[in-house]
Amino acid sequence: SQQPREPIYFLSDSNDLVNYFAHDLSDSNFVQTHESQFQTNSTDRAAHDLVQGGHVRIVARNSTTENAHIDRQKGRDPPAYFGTFVDLYLAIQARCVTFGVGYYAVLATKISHTPCKILYQEEAWGSSHDVTSKKRLATDTCTLPRPPSLSQSELMKTK
Repeated sequence: SQQPREPIYFLSDSNDLVNYFAHDLSDSNFVQTHESQFQTNSTDRAAHDLVQGGHVRIVARNSTTENAHIDRQKGRDPPAYFGTFVDLYLAIQARCVTFGVGYYAVLATKISHTPCKILYQEEAWGSSHDVTSKKRLATDTCTLPRPPSLSQSELMKTK
């Protein structure tokens, strides 16, 4: 029998992105309705192939409303921040955290001292090169071996 795949908890400040990865890509009706999108867009196709191929099991909380930014959206009612703190709490429990331009998940690793941090996307806009370099240098990262079934060439197939 096939071993159960360890879940990957997906969090983002974009609730649309969370729903896409954690719910839409597993929904056969969504996949069928958007079939042309997976044929024409290599990024969508790679995400589809990972989820539909059984390579990963992505889970997320139900994120029907946006995650309020603790640092930039001050003064909201406390319930507006609940989702943000749930994500932060769960990320603190992680053995490894992959993060991108927002560095939000890095806060969790600083609280928990999680040694495994992987930067998947550097900032390409907004901040100067110096700011981006300082953020990257201030965050120790590690690398994990990529399983053969998830080689970079497979992930980045073009049409």
